[in-house]
Amino acid sequence: MAQKIKLIINLVLIVLFLSIVLLYTLPLILPDDWFSSVSFFHIVLFMFLAFLPLWWFVIRPLHSSAQRDKAEADKDIRRLNRVLSTLSAVNRLIIRVRDRETLFAETCRIAVLHGGFRMAWIGIVDSASEKVVSVAHAGIEADYLSRISISAKNVPEGCGPTGTAIREDRHVVCNDIERDPCMASWRYEALRRNYLSSASFPLRVDGATIGALNLYATEKNVFDDEEVRLLDELASDVSFALELIEKDRRRREAEEALLLSKQDWEDTFNTITDMITIHDKDFNIILSNRAAEEILQIPPLNITRTKCYEKYHGTACPPAGCPSCQSLTSGRPSATEYFEPHLNRHLEIRAIPRLDSQKNVIGLIHVVRDISERLQAQELIREQKLFAENIIQNSAAAGFAVDPDHKIVIWNKACEELTGLPASDMIGTDNQWKPFYKHKRPSLADVLIDGLHRELPNLYEKYTSSPLLKDGLQSEGWYSNLNGKDRYIIFEAAPIRDSKGKLIVVIETLQDITALKAAEVGLAQSESRLRAIIEAEPECVKLIAADGTLLDLNPAGLAMIEAESLDQVRGKSVYPLAVAEHRKAFQAHVEKVFGGSPDSLKFEIVGLRGSHLWVETRSVPLRDAEGKITALLGVTRDMSETVKLEAQLRHGQKMEAVGTLTGGIAHDFNNILTAIIGYGNVLKLKMSAEDPLRSMVDQLLASGERAAGLTQSLLTFSRKSAISPRRVDLNDIIRRVEKMLLRIIGEDIELKTALTSEETFAKADSGQIEQTLINLATNARDAMPSGGHLTITTERVELDREFIMAYGYGKPGPYTMISVTDTGTGMEERVMEKIFEPFFTTKDVGKGTGLGLAIVYGIVKQHKGFINCYSRPDSGTTFKIYLPFTSTGESHAVEKRAPLPVGGHETILIAEDDPEVRDLTRMLLEDFGYQVLIAKDGAEAIRMFNESRDAVKLLLFDVIMPRKSGKEAYDEIRKERPDIKILFTSGYTENIIQSKGMLETDQPVILKPISPGELLRRVREALDS
Repeated sequence: MAQKIKLIINLVLIVLFLSIVLLYTLPLILPDDWFSSVSFFHIVLFMFLAFLPLWWFVIRPLHSSAQRDKAEADKDIRRLNRVLSTLSAVNRLIIRVRDRETLFAETCRIAVLHGGFRMAWIGIVDSASEKVVSVAHAGIEADYLSRISISAKNVPEGCGPTGTAIREDRHVVCNDIERDPCMASWRYEALRRNYLSSASFPLRVDGATIGALNLYATEKNVFDDEEVRLLDELASDVSFALELIEKDRRRREAEEALLLSKQDWEDTFNTITDMITIHDKDFNIILSNRAAEEILQIPPLNITRTKCYEKYHGTACPPAGCPSCQSLTSGRPSATEYFEPHLNRHLEIRAIPRLDSQKNVIGLIHVVRDISERLQAQELIREQKLFAENIIQNSAAAGFAVDPDHKIVIWNKACEELTGLPASDMIGTDNQWKPFYKHKRPSLADVLIDGLHRELPNLYEKYTSSPLLKDGLQSEGWYSNLNGKDRYIIFEAAPIRDSKGKLIVVIETLQDITALKAAEVGLAQSESRLRAIIEAEPECVKLIAADGTLLDLNPAGLAMIEAESLDQVRGKSVYPLAVAEHRKAFQAHVEKVFGGSPDSLKFEIVGLRGSHLWVETRSVPLRDAEGKITALLGVTRDMSETVKLEAQLRHGQKMEAVGTLTGGIAHDFNNILTAIIGYGNVLKLKMSAEDPLRSMVDQLLASGERAAGLTQSLLTFSRKSAISPRRVDLNDIIRRVEKMLLRIIGEDIELKTALTSEETFAKADSGQIEQTLINLATNARDAMPSGGHLTITTERVELDREFIMAYGYGKPGPYTMISVTDTGTGMEERVMEKIFEPFFTTKDVGKGTGLGLAIVYGIVKQHKGFINCYSRPDSGTTFKIYLPFTSTGESHAVEKRAPLPVGGHETILIAEDDPEVRDLTRMLLEDFGYQVLIAKDGAEAIRMFNESRDAVKLLLFDVIMPRKSGKEAYDEIRKERPDIKILFTSGYTENIIQSKGMLETDQPVILKPISPGELLRRVREALDS
């Protein structure tokens, strides 16, 4: 401004100078007469006209610029004055404001009111998100702050004036929001509210930037250096005020905490049940708590400034052994317990010296506790412990006690007797495991002490929580060599704790229930046997409730009513099983039994699949221990088969009469045939070879022979034929009849023979033996309609007394066995029971006489032999014929004494599904010293082997069994023990076994039936191999 004024003055001086120059130079230039013709007015006018352009083009613009500069200067002065006014008002605010919220709000208001800013706001940094949060604002904000987001981090949202000022702790000015790049993120919202320039100033507390003061103006370039300097000072003053407010807040909080701490200390001091007094070094009480009133039985006001020994002991000086005297002398804490007659209490006194900064004793802290009740409780506990020890020591039940350090503190007499270990060897040790285990391991007491409950499954096979004792445990099991005996022991352990829950001792008792366990095992075995008997009972066994619902039914009963499982019929009424006309009688039968009287009933039932059966049921009431009838036990027999058998019996009796008649006729007819054939042969001898009637005689003799054969068959059927036994080789007979058998069985059945190389002589009728083979081959052919294999084998066997006891037939001595095996449909057991009965057949009417196997049976019996059938459905059939062996030069079989079987001590695992064979084999092996394990199928054999893996030396497995076959079981066991020895048994021939892949060719097999001597010999050979 001063420069412009100086310029104007210079211009005026120049104009005056030029005017003077013109006045003096014009006369020299212009003619002289010019002045005479020009007046002074014209001269002045000329000078004005000369000065006018100078004014318009030079002086006037300069003058306007000077005026504008003066206006701007005035404006700047006013703005600075506003800033100064704002600074002054804020400083006055700082003096009277004591909270942040008011300081922030008023600072913003003053900035807008006194500073003339369009909007002012203060933002504080959120410590968690580092977002700048508005805490106060004033002016025209128009939701600006809610529409923008500002961060203190170095991210796009933190690169504006506010974020930069906070992050870099310096003021940041933006004098042109419209163009400044730092306002790019907020420009749109700012310009909408006519914010053209802004500035942010950091706010600090204790040297750390916590936020910023932000000012917005409606003009550009508002914030010059002088204004920024003043606003920096304003922000510093606000920061100073914040620090003062923060220090004031901390001071108030410290004062409140100190007051609260003092109050807490006093409350704690006065609520402590022990008497606490503070003494000076002269034994004067200078402070005490409320407990003194109860213990010393005097008001606290009478305590202060009195000697402690006067109030405690009622004496004029400290007593001997006073802990206060000891602490004052030694400078260390001291304590004692004694009975104070003055107060009639047992007291525990502790004295703690009070020291100054130089470690000099200036007084005492005296703590007195009444321990009368504690001592009484300790005495009571001691008496109770002694009482408990006496109970445990003198208890008939064995038991011991273990302390928390696992040391035995009690080992009673009963425990000594049970374990055989004296208390003197056990008390004070942690050997509570020793009587029961070979190696150290936790007992139940140790589990409770150490909290090893998760280890229980690894320690005990059977364990549970104690049903009687809280927090107790119970386990049970067999323990060997307890004082020389194997015993079944129930252990029960429970912790004993004090009133605070601290463990004192764990008591563990031992109950020997060996006899009870043996009784339970016996009862379980008895129940198991009874159940097995019921399950194996071929007749229907049932349990019925009083309302007629079915409770239980054995497999035979399920088969009888055509049910697939017990669940299908359990709980359902049995009355609908009776046909309608017999239902009332069945209900009356049930009611009579529940009335207490046994009863029987014959009636007709209908199965679930519609089959009708005649049954006879015999029922008795079942009673509980009080004599109350709980159920009906009934045994029901299928009378349909009986009726059928009765019809067959009548038919058999008729056929027996026919057989008797036939035998008589055949006998007489033989006499006639003898004459016919005799005369025919005489006639033939007297005829010449060229006689034309000779061919007729030959035909006559042939017919006679055929009639004789027919007669012989009739006699065979009636078992009255006169056979012609002679010493024959059975192998030769089989070879001789083999071609005929091929024609009988057809091309779709393969015939195989496996004849032994040993002698197979027998005293037999060759024709009858051939007839037997033909009948068996015919029967096999009918059982293989789709083709198959027929195998005939021979073998030398020895039948001894054990064999005879096992199978119920035979006489001791050597035999030749002929085995005929087919791969046909097989037979059920109920069919096998009847196959040798006359006229029994499974073929359709007109397709069989039922005499084929009956004739075979008759022939074998006439030869003093035996026949056995071994078959299963879909597994083929094997017939074994035993004929007495006749050695060279002998005319009859001679009984041969079998060598004495050799036994052993090894463990043998038997798997056999036939219970009679299984029990016989076990009995035989055990009688000869072997240890025997029994399994009823292959799956159970695997399980039992795994339980006694190392003990088993030989496997004796039937080839075919339910669930798992013998070979399948052996293959799984062999994976675990490849060296295990095996001996298979089977009722089939080896050819059939190998052809069906039941066994490998090199695996040993014993063919059933086998004599006990032969079995023992083969077992011993297998073990010794």
